[in-house]
Amino acid sequence: MSESLRQLLREADATASIPAPMSGLADQVRRRRARRTRIQRVGAGLAVVSIVAATWATIGLRKPAASVSGMMASTPTPAADRALLASLALEAKLHALTAKKLSALQALRGRNAAKADLNSVEAELGLQRDRAALILIYDADRSAREHRPADAIAAYRRTLELFPQSTWAQVARQRLKAMDS
Repeated sequence: MSESLRQLLREADATASIPAPMSGLADQVRRRRARRTRIQRVGAGLAVVSIVAATWATIGLRKPAASVSGMMASTPTPAADRALLASLALEAKLHALTAKKLSALQALRGRNAAKADLNSVEAELGLQRDRAALILIYDADRSAREHRPADAIAAYRRTLELFPQSTWAQVARQRLKAMDS
């Protein structure tokens, strides 16, 4: 019974194809993150707009609506007209300031998101540099253990050339000094 099961598994393995490597996975992840960020920004913008609209509606509800129309119908004097115009100008100025604040907030969020993206890219780049320097040091150490000093010295020097400011460059300097003595 177990031999027939083994044969069945061998046949299944023989007919199965090797899965294709996933190309563009990093791009897919970046696109999903960018889409998620855009959705969050739109949601935040809508929240701000709804808060402003609710505030405006609340302020508008406090003023009796009949007073403006009543003022227009009952008092056609120039003083009443100036008061109405001043009230409308104040309201227009309030709307303009609100729009300006919203625009500034949106621009600030855009700059902060760009800075955050740039910072994350710089951090990732720093990690990749450290990894590359570590790989060179590891290769040099392996060469030294295998009694190939010329290869070890070349790898340490390459680390110093490519990554002079890294901590691994300091390690390379120390090991070169130890090999010279």
